[in-house]
Amino acid sequence: EDELSGDEDGLDAAALKRKKNTDAARRSRMRKILRIETLEGRVSDLETENAQLLQRIAQLEAERLPTA
Repeated sequence: EDELSGDEDGLDAAALKRKKNTDAARRSRMRKILRIETLEGRVSDLETENAQLLQRIAQLEAERLPTA
């Protein structure tokens, strides 16, 4: 009977470990999603800034070149 209760405790411990691992994996996936969303927002901001800078370069170059 002691062996059975020991096995039950082992199963409970294993089930608890699986649950903790599942919860940790879920939190990790959520952190990953949030990081990706943050990075996607940053990419969008940088693409907008880059387009504005390219326009500014074109404008300055047009002003610098003499018209023929």
